[in-house]
Amino acid sequence: MYDRLPVSARRRISPVLEPSYFAAKRIFSIVSQLHLPVYQLQGKSRWGDGNLTTLLYGEGRGMLPYILNLVYADKPAKKKLGKVFMGKVKSHVKSYSPNADLALIGMDGFFSRFLSRQGFFVLPEWAMFKLDTMKPLPTGRRGRGLRENLKRAMQYEYYSEMTRDPTKFEYFYHHMYLPYADKKYGELSLVGGFHGLWKIFEKGGLLLVNRGSECIAGYLLEIKDQIVSGRYVGVKDGNVKYVEEGALLACYYFTIAWAKEKGYKWVDFGHCRPFFNDGPLIHKKRWGMEIMKSNRLTFDSKAVFGMKACSHQQELRDFLTKNPFISIDQGKLKGLIFSQQDHPMTVEEIQAFFRSYYIPGIDNLVISSLQGFTQEAEDFASSQSPPRLYLTNQHLNE
Repeated sequence: MYDRLPVSARRRISPVLEPSYFAAKRIFSIVSQLHLPVYQLQGKSRWGDGNLTTLLYGEGRGMLPYILNLVYADKPAKKKLGKVFMGKVKSHVKSYSPNADLALIGMDGFFSRFLSRQGFFVLPEWAMFKLDTMKPLPTGRRGRGLRENLKRAMQYEYYSEMTRDPTKFEYFYHHMYLPYADKKYGELSLVGGFHGLWKIFEKGGLLLVNRGSECIAGYLLEIKDQIVSGRYVGVKDGNVKYVEEGALLACYYFTIAWAKEKGYKWVDFGHCRPFFNDGPLIHKKRWGMEIMKSNRLTFDSKAVFGMKACSHQQELRDFLTKNPFISIDQGKLKGLIFSQQDHPMTVEEIQAFFRSYYIPGIDNLVISSLQGFTQEAEDFASSQSPPRLYLTNQHLNE
């Protein structure tokens, strides 16, 4: 009934009803996931000449296209195998494992601990980044790339404008946000509707990045509980040239400066997929942001994705090695990195991994190497206080 109300009516009553409505709808969603359809996906691996077979439980939720794009070179063939009760997933995977390489399952985060007990890596569909405005931007070697990028961006003499003008919001939505989302993500894009973005605009504002008399980029900001949240970004006509000229860097920089000026302690820079090599994640990490589980009131922010290796096929091993990721373990975030070196990993190698992948907010990094580690590497990992690095030679599907 709430969904059928006019937009104007939903705006008036949403502050009161939306949390309860969301909770009720989420409970219904959780119950609906007790019985899951099962699909078999087959296609050519992105990481070799062989094929990979995946068991998919449920409809895969929002992150499925993203992961399949990492696993397969082309869209895989899909075949329905029936349905299974959620409690029988582990035995069902085992019965199919001789003919499957990977198992995937998208569910509500309520089932996180259950999926862990079933042998799945549990990935948040989205990880959130926040920046403490009281801290300086990264300095020294860590901040060198960021400083160089900002210097290149500022040569275009950008300046910012914070606006509550509805006509400028409409221009941002139709001529910046929509074209940029389509250009950057294509069919993987989860496009926000006009009214959804308008509600955010009403609670915050729109930061525009200008050059001369031309409006180049925009960043839609929400302000709530003394936190400035960057929700949606766009560039004029989706033109990649503006991105290459640092327009989005300018959006971030001016947002931080504005939040500091107004006395806000935190800037929430939104979500990224939980893969260390994901472009937006790399970009946000360079700013010294802290990563955390999402606290937004949306179904996507509460969703998790289970991933289980079922074979030792080389293409599967290559996929996991090339795509280190962040998982949830007992409510905490940890990084998982798989190595295929043909020798025990040295202390220099694990230190390089730690420098490359550790992000504030991650509880620890786990590095897996079938060839083990040198004693010096083991000693280095055990000397960390608090412990932030764990080494294992466990097989991927154990």
